[in-house]
Amino acid sequence: MANEIQQIKDKIDIVGLISQYVPLKKSGRNYKGLCPFHAEKTPSFMVSPELQIFKCFGCSEGGDIFAFLMKREGLEFKEALEELAKRAGVKLSSYSAPSNEDQRRGRLLSALSLSSRFYNYLLTEHPAGRVALKYLSGRGLTPETIKKFLLGFAPNEPDSLTRFLQKKGFSLPEITEAGLAFRSDRNNKFFDRFRGRVMFPLFDSRGQVIGFSGRLIKESGDAPKYLNSPETPVFSKSRFLFGFNLARPFIKKAGRAVLVEGQMDLISNVQAGVENAVATSGTALTADQLKMIKKLAPEVVFCFDADEAGQKALERSVELAEAEGLTSLVSPLPLGVKDPDEAAQKKLAEWQESLAKPLSFYDYYFNLNTANLLKSDALGKKRAADKLLPILSKIIDPLQKAHFVKKLAESLDLEERFVREALDKMVVPSDRAKAEDRLSYRVIEGLKGPKRAETLRRYVLCLLLRFDFSLGKRYIGKLAAKDFAGSETQPIFTRLKEVYNERERSFDPLAVKTGLAEEPARIFEELMLSDLGEFEEDKGLQEKELGAVAAELKKETLKSEVEVLLAEIRRAEKENEKEELKSLQVKLNNLYQKLKD
Repeated sequence: MANEIQQIKDKIDIVGLISQYVPLKKSGRNYKGLCPFHAEKTPSFMVSPELQIFKCFGCSEGGDIFAFLMKREGLEFKEALEELAKRAGVKLSSYSAPSNEDQRRGRLLSALSLSSRFYNYLLTEHPAGRVALKYLSGRGLTPETIKKFLLGFAPNEPDSLTRFLQKKGFSLPEITEAGLAFRSDRNNKFFDRFRGRVMFPLFDSRGQVIGFSGRLIKESGDAPKYLNSPETPVFSKSRFLFGFNLARPFIKKAGRAVLVEGQMDLISNVQAGVENAVATSGTALTADQLKMIKKLAPEVVFCFDADEAGQKALERSVELAEAEGLTSLVSPLPLGVKDPDEAAQKKLAEWQESLAKPLSFYDYYFNLNTANLLKSDALGKKRAADKLLPILSKIIDPLQKAHFVKKLAESLDLEERFVREALDKMVVPSDRAKAEDRLSYRVIEGLKGPKRAETLRRYVLCLLLRFDFSLGKRYIGKLAAKDFAGSETQPIFTRLKEVYNERERSFDPLAVKTGLAEEPARIFEELMLSDLGEFEEDKGLQEKELGAVAAELKKETLKSEVEVLLAEIRRAEKENEKEELKSLQVKLNNLYQKLKD
């Protein structure tokens, strides 16, 4: 298989593959374009034809041709492998025999799949499921929807599923590990985890049942209304979205995902034709769930409950989404409905209109907090400002921020300068500094301490790797291993110097990567993909930049040597070592002269 993977890599050029999805422009040794995995206006997505890898310096996505296709199309590795093999004309041999771990996972998936059919049969064909079927029909679900989501019913009996699975050859440890049963501490007996509940199978992106969520038909004060499968070898709630297996192609086509909270919210909306919808299953949204969406689309439309808990969850979720580089939109619920389930069931036309024209989160939040403001209501204005200013301070785009400053000033009946002053007092970390901090000597000048020295080391290596070979040949001799001492970049420098000494006219960067350990190799790839802007092509600027950075790195090394020497001088003074003191003072003067030079 490893040989076939290499054959595919040899036949498919990464620049050609990515160019089918993203316009790329030559930039020195690399290619540059707008990242397909997050919204950006300034290109930070780099592709190296020499290393056959890509990296976005905005959202940190990176990898080879397989990683790109998996992220762009939302595929598993096996699916990407099969697709690229087809494009490359490489015939894949059969996969090797599954490992013990694969066999174990396979058994758990088989038990879960069989359980879903057991529950579905009881709901749709057995008298025991009539009450549950009546409940679902009363919630507005059609037989077609029940079949589509393979809904089921878990009878209120101690171990009906456990006994059924045992008859099918599954052991009690397997049933327990799949999250379908548990052992009682009181009497050491095994009981079904789900009893007296409507069952929602949880499918992974490939359509395999990996767990369940069960809702009580008759609510009890002791038992939770919803009960989910525990974490198992095949199910992790932080990396799961309900309905994702069905929504994938529709999210990709629409360019956005509609995100709701509960299973019934999701099912009612899909039944109503909102097929790009997914649900968090009532748990807090995670970065991993947002990454799943981001692989398919750049936007997410939040449709959370109208209550206070739903609005707090919305604020947290938007912050997470924007950290992942997703555009956050909101579709307000029609008046008089409490959640997306009710909206799809009772006010579908209004709900469809809201979904078709979602608001930016900031517009939505602004409208929500200023809707009932009176110009004379000083306390109301203060409350609105207290709510809105922290949100507006997080807006990076200056035009968007100016728009909302003006809008807030008008709503509060104040001059804009007062709103700006209040906003300026709020210290909120901005990602813009990072985005505009493209590595250059000008940037390094402002750095202090160890960070400065390490940044200089990485930058000078980047220039030596990427600039003209003859230019690098002149400057690499001015540097020494001690300039990289204590840094993970030292192996890169050592190998680079060896390659420079071996070659006369040019070199292949891949020769430098050979033999590097994992972390230096990762740093090497990052240096090879860094955006050097105006330095990519201008030879005059290249020499000026490389000379300045090499000199600054030497200066940092000399400063470190001075610090060591001063410590030795203090020791010699304390111990009254006069001869040694003279010798150390001479060395110190020499170092000061070198620094001056």
